[in-house]
Amino acid sequence: MYFYLTRKTVEPLLTIVCPTLVCILMGLLTFGTQVFHLKAPPFQFVTIGLAVGILVLAAQRLVLIQFVGVTILLIIVMIAATGSWSPQLIPHVIAMLFLAGAALLNVKILVKIPLTNVIGQFLTWSIVFILAYLLHGVILLVIFRPAKTTIYFRFYWRYAVLIGIGLGIGFKVKDWLIQKLYVDKSKHISGGDDV
Repeated sequence: MYFYLTRKTVEPLLTIVCPTLVCILMGLLTFGTQVFHLKAPPFQFVTIGLAVGILVLAAQRLVLIQFVGVTILLIIVMIAATGSWSPQLIPHVIAMLFLAGAALLNVKILVKIPLTNVIGQFLTWSIVFILAYLLHGVILLVIFRPAKTTIYFRFYWRYAVLIGIGLGIGFKVKDWLIQKLYVDKSKHISGGDDV
């Protein structure tokens, strides 16, 4: 029996799966299996990869009010997964809001700017996610005023760069897979340049 998944089915799945898997790989290469421990900081590679994949898909397919609803739903799921609300969740809620803003910025605005085409979508998206994560760290610094500021910034810089690059590569891999699975085959079958 021949089974064929349409692009309409596969592209949303890859939008979530690719950044998640690449972020997990970045976490594994840097922190080893800690990336799979729920209470360890490297677990952020799993949660952020998954959440940003969902947020980008929502930004691509939904109107703004629905996108806000998805963001709120992700925050509720995050709180429910921990069992109850606690002040320790504030950084995660702030991170989710910044990442939602970065996803919206990348999908709705930056794709229309010519500079994105010059430096590449992968690099642009990576930079935006890095800056969003760093800005989230700065806001937490102002709110919580940790004693060891240098260690704190080193932590956020390292995570921001690794997660931002992981997300950028993940979305690039998704685009490459769609190109190979659907666009190139379509050109070959039709003998033309149209999809």
